[in-house]
Amino acid sequence: MTFLPLLCTIRNERKPPRRRGAVSAPCSNEICACDGNGSYVRFRCCLLWRFNMGFMQAYKRLDALCRDINGIGVTGYIEDMEHTANGNLSVPGWNADYQKLKYYRHIRNQIAHEVNATEERMCSLEDVAWIEEFHQRILQQTDPLAIQYSISQLREKREVSTKQSAKTRTHPLDPPSTYAQRDSAPSYVAGIIVGIIFFVLLFVLLLIA
Repeated sequence: MTFLPLLCTIRNERKPPRRRGAVSAPCSNEICACDGNGSYVRFRCCLLWRFNMGFMQAYKRLDALCRDINGIGVTGYIEDMEHTANGNLSVPGWNADYQKLKYYRHIRNQIAHEVNATEERMCSLEDVAWIEEFHQRILQQTDPLAIQYSISQLREKREVSTKQSAKTRTHPLDPPSTYAQRDSAPSYVAGIIVGIIFFVLLFVLLLIA
């Protein structure tokens, strides 16, 4: 965290012109400035908290993380959301995150390419906080695409389980008695063949005798 001074106007004062430029003030945290025409403006320095990281730096970190995942960056993340079917129906806040990412990408492009576009004019600390928070959500796998992937994986497992159950009901396992019948069938046929051979041999012996 760093301190940034903010000059807040207290009051305008008319004093005899002394010299151009800043002069000492009665209070240690006040500054008096003269415009050379006898008009003095007294300012007080206030300290404000501000994040070390600006909008562009936070966006670069998010873009680099997305690039490690999809090889493109924030644009690739947005495209993956666009190509995901029914993501807005499955994941709460899907549309809000999608619109935010597109908005911040637009802001980043304006700051990077337009002359008069600056972070101070177009961004706030809330914007930086949202980008940092979304960065953490990706790391914790609680971002929209990660949640949608988990839902799809769970749905696929349920479908496979349902198909296996249906297949088991359609083709039930044979009962043990069927296996016993299959095992006894070859023995029964062999017995018949042996009986036939026995009677044939007996008949031949009777003819010879």
